[in-house]
Amino acid sequence: MAQRLLVIDGADQGRFFSLTEGSTLLIGSSTRHADIRLNDLYVKRVHCMLHVGDRIVVKDEEPTTGGIFVNGQRVTESELRPGDVLRVGNSHLRLELDDGSQPAEAKEPVKEAAKEAAPEMLKGIPILPAERLEELAGHTFGHFEIAEVLGRGQCGVAFLATDLKANHEVTLKILPVEFPKRDTEMQRFARVLKEVLPIRHPHLVTVLGAGKTGPYCWIAREYVAGKSAAQAAQRAGAGGKVNWKEALRIAVHVGRALEFVHRRHALHGNVTPNNILIRQEDKVVKLADLMLAQALEGSALYAARLEGKLMAELPYLSPEQVDPESSMDEVSDLYGLGAVVYARLTGRPPFQGATPDQTLARIQGAPLTRPSQLQAGIPPGLEAAVVRLLARRPEDRFPTASALLAALDVVAAREGVAL
Repeated sequence: MAQRLLVIDGADQGRFFSLTEGSTLLIGSSTRHADIRLNDLYVKRVHCMLHVGDRIVVKDEEPTTGGIFVNGQRVTESELRPGDVLRVGNSHLRLELDDGSQPAEAKEPVKEAAKEAAPEMLKGIPILPAERLEELAGHTFGHFEIAEVLGRGQCGVAFLATDLKANHEVTLKILPVEFPKRDTEMQRFARVLKEVLPIRHPHLVTVLGAGKTGPYCWIAREYVAGKSAAQAAQRAGAGGKVNWKEALRIAVHVGRALEFVHRRHALHGNVTPNNILIRQEDKVVKLADLMLAQALEGSALYAARLEGKLMAELPYLSPEQVDPESSMDEVSDLYGLGAVVYARLTGRPPFQGATPDQTLARIQGAPLTRPSQLQAGIPPGLEAAVVRLLARRPEDRFPTASALLAALDVVAAREGVAL
């Protein structure tokens, strides 16, 4: 009888691949080279080879990296029998007889289960609608033990969690079960996160891993104990004394991160106060959620949350980002940084109205109130840099993050601030 591989855990859960006798199949993530293609961030372009004959034999293509496992044991080559589970990356595939029926695991999509009022369970994980994701706190999620909620964004919830494999704390961002709705959404998510995973910089929050467990896609990143730039701005708005040195530190540290990102010909795309974290122990500033907007762009989840996201972040968007006929580039990221620093200095974003339409109109045409008109004691050089970052025309801003950093170095030296 014919046989097939059923994905029982991983990003492609519920999919199956029929095996034709006499064939040799490559398993991997490449659309061009793999016969069995998996949407798994930890699967190489060509990860292993499967020979289907009198026996079904799997062979690791590169035993020195990645590895394959059969029934939990690492192997370089092994025969597969019905019931055996092959693990490739984070995907688990079970060999079973193919009688032409729909696999039980694929009969009821997990997205349908999320519509029920009472949570159902999948491997001990409750399947919850988006508005109840916070209830995942206290559960074990793959190799993560979830603790309390750190924050909710438009496209998911961030938890403090313990990575039980590495035995350290992480921030675990979990997306609603409505993502991905289509294979193309998962493919884009996997492709962008693969680009982000190897990126390391002292002022970027490190992405430690990403994947899919049960119905949930997730991103694990470095845990930064401290406060966000949004929380810092709220304190400034509550009448506190201006902490221009912290504002300068935000500008320099995030400027360094953007200089690094832009040199890699990438954009952050979402420089807002909630994505900037200030570590409590040493005041180091880190930029989070690198390229997350690109990873979710075009998905049904992103489209459904777009209006709320724009309303929440509108005061920090550049004029070209709110103009449907314009496109963003590196100086759009720099505008976002300018808006964040302005808010830290004054307690409010540079342009904000009572309604979204008023805010939009002010971004596009209102004169900028200089920070010194709202708060005394700001060094003139820092104010000048912020005003230039917020220039309405992109060509009037700093052309690069390097140019911004050069100007801020002069301010720091003049004021005797070590950064």
